[in-house]
Amino acid sequence: MARDTNILEKLIPSIINLFIILFLSLIVIYIFNIENTILRKTIFISIMFLYNLCISVFNKNRCIGMIIMNTYWDKEYSLTNRILYALLYTLSFSTLLFYIYFPYDLLLLNLLLIQLPFILTKHTTAHGYLSGNMKSIKKI
Repeated sequence: MARDTNILEKLIPSIINLFIILFLSLIVIYIFNIENTILRKTIFISIMFLYNLCISVFNKNRCIGMIIMNTYWDKEYSLTNRILYALLYTLSFSTLLFYIYFPYDLLLLNLLLIQLPFILTKHTTAHGYLSGNMKSIKKI
């Protein structure tokens, strides 16, 4: 028996993923002594995409955040769906790094005007919906 995940069960795995990617990025930035801001952001986004791509190919798109939160995908999705999800998730996640008027304004717009309405109406995120209506569930 299972139910659709709620907003927090979708958000917390992303926060866990953020800390994993941030940690890996900081290691690379420290090892290579990178000071250029654009290069740092590029490294973060690249590691994020590689992390998501590895998860989609080798772990059927179940990230470390999902494993910790004990959530699953509602069904088996094709590799094409999972790779598209990895790309769109990375693009969505990268709004954390850029802004127009003030820090995190694009992230807030993404979360409040794109992700939240999709979660409330489609029971999945925008990237999940655009990748073949991929939905996460919590087994009970």
